Amino acid sequence: MTSTDPPLLERDEVLAQLRARIGTLAAPAGGTGAAAGACVLLAGAAGIGKTSVLQALRRITAGQASWLWGSCEPLLAPPALAPWFEMLDQLPARVAAAVRAGQVGAELYAGMLAMMGTARRPIVLVIEDVQWADGATLDLLRYLGRRVASTRTMLVLTWREDEVGPTHPVQAVLSGLHGDAVLRPLLRPLSAAAVALLAQRAGRSSKGLYQSTQGNPFFVTQLLAAVPGAATALPLAVRDAMLARLVRLPARARRILDLASLSPVALEREVLLDLGAADETAWTQAMRCELVVQPRTGHTEGSLRFVHELARLAVASALGDRAGALHGELFDALQRRGAAAARLVHHAEHGARVDAVLALVPQAAREAAAASAHRQAAALYALALSHRTGMDAANELSICELHADECLLTNQLEAARNSRERALTLAQALGDELAQARQRRVIARIHWLRGEPSEGMPLARTAIEQLERVAPGGRELAMAHATLAQLHLLATDPRTAREGADTALAIFERLGDAEGRAYALNTAGAARLGSDDEAEGLALLHQALAMALAQGLEELAARAYTNLASAAIVGHRLSELERWCDEGITYCEERDLDTFAIHLATRRAVCALQRGAWDEALKQLGLLLSRTDLSPLQRDQIEHWMALLQVRRGGGQGYWGVLQAHGTYRAEPSHVLRLWYFDADLHRIESLWLRGDDARAAELARSVLASRTPDRRRLSMFRVWQQRCGDAPVGACTEAATLEPACTLELGGRHRDAADAWAALGCPYEQALALACGGEADQREALERLQALGAQAAAQRVRRQLAHLGAKAIARGPYRHARRDPLGLTAREREVAELIVLGLSNREIAARLVRSERTVEKHVAALISKLGVADRHEAASLVRGG
Repeated sequence: MTSTDPPLLERDEVLAQLRARIGTLAAPAGGTGAAAGACVLLAGAAGIGKTSVLQALRRITAGQASWLWGSCEPLLAPPALAPWFEMLDQLPARVAAAVRAGQVGAELYAGMLAMMGTARRPIVLVIEDVQWADGATLDLLRYLGRRVASTRTMLVLTWREDEVGPTHPVQAVLSGLHGDAVLRPLLRPLSAAAVALLAQRAGRSSKGLYQSTQGNPFFVTQLLAAVPGAATALPLAVRDAMLARLVRLPARARRILDLASLSPVALEREVLLDLGAADETAWTQAMRCELVVQPRTGHTEGSLRFVHELARLAVASALGDRAGALHGELFDALQRRGAAAARLVHHAEHGARVDAVLALVPQAAREAAAASAHRQAAALYALALSHRTGMDAANELSICELHADECLLTNQLEAARNSRERALTLAQALGDELAQARQRRVIARIHWLRGEPSEGMPLARTAIEQLERVAPGGRELAMAHATLAQLHLLATDPRTAREGADTALAIFERLGDAEGRAYALNTAGAARLGSDDEAEGLALLHQALAMALAQGLEELAARAYTNLASAAIVGHRLSELERWCDEGITYCEERDLDTFAIHLATRRAVCALQRGAWDEALKQLGLLLSRTDLSPLQRDQIEHWMALLQVRRGGGQGYWGVLQAHGTYRAEPSHVLRLWYFDADLHRIESLWLRGDDARAAELARSVLASRTPDRRRLSMFRVWQQRCGDAPVGACTEAATLEPACTLELGGRHRDAADAWAALGCPYEQALALACGGEADQREALERLQALGAQAAAQRVRRQLAHLGAKAIARGPYRHARRDPLGLTAREREVAELIVLGLSNREIAARLVRSERTVEKHVAALISKLGVADRHEAASLVRGG
């Protein structure tokens, strides 16, 4: 341990826990060590001691386990598999070759898993600072983390918790980790007593030290190592403390540290020698300041890196205007050595080498996209566009298109639309009609993703008109027809959607365009669902998925997964729905396809809702709603399902109002929520029926059916709701043969048979509603089932119905003491509390509950006071637990 390493005070418990787990792995084969792998999640603030704990653990267990160690670095766009390069000499030959080539696939995944499972002695695999990890590394960690329990490996991930929010890509890795195989050691700041002990050991006064550092071990040791002074403020005090070590260094040694401070990755000594900055004397002097170390393993051996990222940043911050020139020197030296394009872009950008940035970004972005690191690719194209004044119009148009495509894959819809609109302006200036049509077609597709069919259709039609003139029968024309078909499907016009999709499919088949065929098959298949040709539609969707997977068409495969999941919702095929969601979410998260991962996660929550697992559905919807990267359509969908669930539970006016705001038939529609896999109007009718407003519910059903012709499944449910509201369905007898079986049974007065049909589909709420419209015995059973589900709104309606029949001994639900809120909250306070848990502001809560912001402020204040907590964040934590 060097003098810069903080003595590990108050870390015994964590070390003992991790050492015991390694001991379990080291037990003889066949004993407790067989397949006892673990994933250690070590989160904490910068400087809290994550690396120091692991280094101490490595010293303690060096004879028991093999250690592999890699770190992620804060490059503008890190190269694929960056941390794994540090352990190349410890990896099997085929795995090392895949890492060098940046090849993410079966060879890498299977090779790593085999190494972890068949090693003769336990492996500790450390990946530090995963908040900076590249997409390919996150994909590999997700794969290994889900399987680590079956290996003899302890996988350790560290990150700065303040940099990993709910929408950070690391969450896709963490969401797949669960059970006894996961360890979450907690590293707390040092106590005042521990800080005083460190000061005593250093022969320094502890006065003000704890207050200045708040117990952060790295800050404490840096201040104690500095020349004594009166610095007390952070981070300036820590910066000054570290820079004080450099004051007396000779110029050549200081130059080494200055150059190294600008490299987020370990800086090779050969690069420093190339720059005339690493003679033996200067190298030794630089090492003596104890701010840098030499890695001893992997491809970084013979390199130099700072002991901590905070130390690197402190030195870099002192360079001022000199930093740009030094970045330029590093760029030149690294370029001579053939460094990776992403690394060169970092120094070119900071060195103001604009021409180099523009020349290198396309290569670096292509490499990132090829490794499924679409966020990095989008960031690189955005970097190039920040220098658009150095581009000609044609080049800028191309980069805008590429940027938009990568943004679409990562759910950055607004950025994608902005880039495509800029590309349209450029195409108009160039007089390029083909490019203009292409931009209009893609912008129309973005409107489809945003749930805005009326905005997208004119753009798609204009694109078709242009293309029929300048490129008749070509690929772009087929894509425009397919896009218009998608918009018609969103607007609940499946017949027109089917015609457009079939037109596009015919063109693609004539051109022999496999990718285009997969694109059109998705829409052609979806447009047939709910019709007499549904079986053909499902076959087309399966064909689209198979083609996309076979050809590596990631976005089209994600679309097919989403469409198949939607079809399973409509058909109440819940086991199939779970399978498509699980497979699709894994596929999308491994490839940064956030847009579709969110759609599929929403459908998985709907599956839980249909199965009657309402608590689980609410949990999943709440997690989705807490994301900050949702599109308007995604947020509306999630809020809609959450409101429906809460209305069924007897929730307040705010939730009921959300359902009434979402629908296709309104006198003055300000917003329409239309998705082919569910019908918001049906949910509005249900909510009115639950409130006992049968007349309005029936009127709404008649109005909707007069304004549009729903597909077979929707028509079935509309007819059932009309009957439940006492409104005799016109034409129901002649339609009976075409309606859904469970609905046909209920319309024929066979309520128990209808309930049995819903039960066979695994839909307990629909089962209970079918019984609720039967005789007294059926209604009593319905009441029992609704109470078990927590469906208080429907249960209360059934109680009123039974009372109207003159029934005796009607179950009144749980006794008062059983209904009492676990935290003693009133119904309104509970409603406000649940919205706080979702992260809503007072203004957003006021809008949701249709109350003034001042009233909500009073509710929140009363809630905080009643719970005895300090603020709304503590209140949210307590409510989650309660």
